[in-house]
Amino acid sequence: MKNTLKSIIATGKLVRSQLFYCLFLFLGLAILNDAIIIPVFRLATTLILQMAAIPLISYQNIITILTAHPFAVLFMLLELIVLLLVIYFEFALMLWFIKDLRHGSLKDLKAQFKASFKNFHPTSLPLLLLYTLVILPFASIFFRTPLLAKVKVPEFILSFLTKNPLYFTLMIVGWLLLAYLAFCWVLILPLMVLENLDTKSAFQRSWELTKKKRLPLLGKLILLTLFNTVLYFLLFGAGYIIQAIFDSWIKPAALPVAVVNLIVMQLGSEILSIFSTVVAISFLFPLLNVDEKIVTQDLKPYKKLKVGFTVTATLITLLFAANSLLYFTKFDQNKPLIISHRGVSEENGVQNTLPALRATSTKLKPDYVEMDIHETKDGQFVVMHDENYRALTGVNKRPIDLTLAQATKLTAKENGHQARVPSFSEYLKTADQLHQKLLIEVKTTKYDSPDMLERFNKLYSATIIKHHHLIHSLDYNAVSTLKKLNPKLTVYYIQPYNFSYPNSVADGFSMEYSTLNDDFVIQAHLNNKPVFTWDMDEEDSIMRMLYYGVDGLISDDVQLARSVSKDYMNKTNYADQVLNFVAFNFS
Repeated sequence: MKNTLKSIIATGKLVRSQLFYCLFLFLGLAILNDAIIIPVFRLATTLILQMAAIPLISYQNIITILTAHPFAVLFMLLELIVLLLVIYFEFALMLWFIKDLRHGSLKDLKAQFKASFKNFHPTSLPLLLLYTLVILPFASIFFRTPLLAKVKVPEFILSFLTKNPLYFTLMIVGWLLLAYLAFCWVLILPLMVLENLDTKSAFQRSWELTKKKRLPLLGKLILLTLFNTVLYFLLFGAGYIIQAIFDSWIKPAALPVAVVNLIVMQLGSEILSIFSTVVAISFLFPLLNVDEKIVTQDLKPYKKLKVGFTVTATLITLLFAANSLLYFTKFDQNKPLIISHRGVSEENGVQNTLPALRATSTKLKPDYVEMDIHETKDGQFVVMHDENYRALTGVNKRPIDLTLAQATKLTAKENGHQARVPSFSEYLKTADQLHQKLLIEVKTTKYDSPDMLERFNKLYSATIIKHHHLIHSLDYNAVSTLKKLNPKLTVYYIQPYNFSYPNSVADGFSMEYSTLNDDFVIQAHLNNKPVFTWDMDEEDSIMRMLYYGVDGLISDDVQLARSVSKDYMNKTNYADQVLNFVAFNFS
């Protein structure tokens, strides 16, 4: 532990002494990723989908894309290959840079990079993809990988897995297996870059070199994480305290100080991220028998880069300043809609039933009540979320198996309450009597009748439009069909995860909160499309969604969503805004 701390401190001193070069490389890569690579890949994906007339990629149409759009698949595979090469390039550059930095002499990075590709062949790509999928999720704990930062597992999937003991056990075992493989293969890319091994040989060599060294490496990385956490805490804690002092006692200077504060925090976090990256990669060098001795001296060969760095640093500082000023002065966002998920709140009834609707609407007055409908055996519509009545009623039948008359005789039990399963017609009528607007989720299955949506439109569109109800659906075909049948309907598309921004006919989006980010919200707003998010029942997740600027909160706790929203929209001090910026940008 003592030696590890000494190594961390020594590397920190190296980063401080050569901060010019570290900032130049890492901020340069960050700018390259954010300003060029990510937008280019996003544009390329959009163009590929548009040319193939594919509105979006989801689990519902992936088989169709693979079988009916071979050229689109081919171009996306080429895009993946290019992405892998970019990742390889960036990590190769970082490895050579950090190795040379520690030895006190930056060599010809161009020549070194060229040599790194000497043994890189097309056959390396599958193994490199495997390496990327296994290593980088764990590597991102210690240093950022902007290209993969948006790849997240949706919270609702994790929640489902954790509630099932078998699935939870399999998830933990799978995670531990991947973690073990990550430590076994951690040297693959360094071996390819620094020793010019082909990918297959690098896999074998990494396994051999990491034997008996995996636990010590884990210990070092854990210590680095703790050390870095303390530094982040000191940086952000000091900034918050300073801002709170100015907010309370020197109010005229509060805004300028807040802007400067945020600039310092952003620059400081970048430096700490660089420090963590350099240290983490440095831990790998002893495993490769690379000289651990650190030489601190001026790197004269790259003095000519100072002009470029000065320009880059100035631009970055101005960007941080503009971002900070905009953040503190933009607080004119609209108050988000509060939407009751499945028509209940704080377990005040049985989901999707009339008593729960009345209780929620009259006492809590949400802007909308979200609810779900299925087609019945006789072509009518019943209010039910699940594809089987069993969970709520104990009857092991699907909505399509029973007529509406049979379905509405069932009693649903939940949260210590019980109520009759309602038809959509009576639920809609009750909502209109209560002057309660609905967000209607149209559920579809493979058993639905071919003309289901036509009948839905014929029966209910006039009422839905008259009372300003909204529709949303997980089935994009249902979304597009309803918009064709009646363009006056307001129909949102439900996305369970944020893969890409869809080229959609939908009027807006309902997005699962854990993969939603501000980029998606900004894109949607630029296209004049609102974004609702579901299903947040904790203050932190609600705050994050408000920070992103969402237009509606679909929640099981209406009071909490409204209270958090009110507090957020009524901010009067900059210290809390600084805290939110830190929480939602550096967590």
